[in-house]
Amino acid sequence: MKILTAVRDTVWSACRDVVWPTVRDTAWPKCTVCSATCFRGSDKVAELRRLKPLGEVVVDDIHLGVPMRASAGELPGFEYKAAYDGYKHLCEQCWKKISTVQCDLCPASFDVFALNKAAELKRLKPLGEYEAAYDRYKHLCEQCWKNISTVQCDLCHTSFDVFALNNQLDNLKQNLEVYSVHLDEVAKARRVCQSCYEQRKHSRCDRCLKPFPTMGNAADVYRSSSEVPKWLAPYHKDYSQNWDHLCPSCYDECLASCQAVQTRLSQWIDGTRHERVFDFRTVKKLGRVEYDGTDCDDPAKLKERLQLYAVQLGGNAFVEFFSKTNAQRVIAGHGVAGNPFFKTVPSFTGYAFAVIVEPFEQRRPAPPLMADGALNVTHLVLDGLNICHWASQGEPDLRILLALALELTHRKLPFLTFFDANTPHVLGDGGSGSVYRKLIGDRSGIFVEVPGRMRADEFILQHANDDNDHVISNDQYRDFADRYPWVAAGDRLIKGVVAGDRILIPRLGLNIRINSDAVAVADVLVKTIALQSHEACREGG
Repeated sequence: MKILTAVRDTVWSACRDVVWPTVRDTAWPKCTVCSATCFRGSDKVAELRRLKPLGEVVVDDIHLGVPMRASAGELPGFEYKAAYDGYKHLCEQCWKKISTVQCDLCPASFDVFALNKAAELKRLKPLGEYEAAYDRYKHLCEQCWKNISTVQCDLCHTSFDVFALNNQLDNLKQNLEVYSVHLDEVAKARRVCQSCYEQRKHSRCDRCLKPFPTMGNAADVYRSSSEVPKWLAPYHKDYSQNWDHLCPSCYDECLASCQAVQTRLSQWIDGTRHERVFDFRTVKKLGRVEYDGTDCDDPAKLKERLQLYAVQLGGNAFVEFFSKTNAQRVIAGHGVAGNPFFKTVPSFTGYAFAVIVEPFEQRRPAPPLMADGALNVTHLVLDGLNICHWASQGEPDLRILLALALELTHRKLPFLTFFDANTPHVLGDGGSGSVYRKLIGDRSGIFVEVPGRMRADEFILQHANDDNDHVISNDQYRDFADRYPWVAAGDRLIKGVVAGDRILIPRLGLNIRINSDAVAVADVLVKTIALQSHEACREGG
């Protein structure tokens, strides 16, 4: 029994003095630093070894693509201490104190493994943003690193990440130097963001060969415009498919060229197969224009194309026109058995030579006097509304003009009559008004109503001056004496008077009876003019 008691005491003492401390130290170790009990799963002594490799950590320079390796002595932040080798256990609280440091720039504390940005400072050296003070920084929090790596553009004063967007100052200066452009704000700047670089970099316009800000490049708008190819392709000097850079002013000039082409089309003279346009003098031959497409299925469309091409070259006519008919077989459909049947579709191609023409000078000499003292005139210009007032200064009488016009027509004396724009209002809607509308609607073009807000006097005198014609009117035209000296002389102004039912014009030897039926006289006048015009065309043909 005593033996058992002794064995029990020995075993108990061994368990108490040897086994239990071993089990206790293994399951519930004490921190070497603070002697606090810690569980096995929370023992951080192994974490101390993580401090050793910090000197070998690789910092990848994302911006430059060049790795930078810092040795243990050069790395900012923690250095492994020899005392750490004697630590057997380390509680979580003591490990947190060891691995948590304070930023050198601000009071903020941070985990040295997760947030220390001191090693990132060397990335600023290749960018020219590194300062000597950075050598002292051992610990740098993320916020302070962000403040250091964020700089302000000197042009727009916006902030940007120096690594993400990079300083574009050198690229901008190089661009401006290529195009010999000097900007004072760029010369004084130290930092330029990407946005300011895009706004201020230049390109050379392919049309005017002058530098301009690339941001205003109108080449894409030019190519996508529907007006440019419609009016300028393919011969106009302002049309090109190879312009990659087009300044805004040149684009505006191209649009103005589209309008100019449309204006010149309205002033088109003629197109002919002959070497010159009849009754016109060729001023300049501009070159050959040609259409060889397949869209023209009508000769008239071909002429319209060549007319547009000639205008694009600056011409107002084309000569030596040549056309060719081309036949193309196309499938028109299929029969009951599925067999195709064909039809022939014509298309027209051709060419011509664009020219600039102008009318020949054909000023007629002043007509001589006849033996009896009357003028031997060849052309007359009539002041319509003035003649209608010869009988009275009150209401106009259209019968006076009708009688005179019919007499001149019977004598086959060419004349042209101009009316003021307010003539329909003056004559009213009665019988005279309907007769007047019939005269104006006559296709012969002998009776002309001038546009609104324009005086017929201006057209009368201009036409008479250009062709050396005589004017029938009792108007003195004093307002135009300075412009047309012959008006003051009065030898080409023919006056008349109404006496009773007669029109007297001594200088022409006319004594004309006024017919009371204006409608009947107008019908005879229109038919006589049409008959004479038909005879003239037949004789000319």
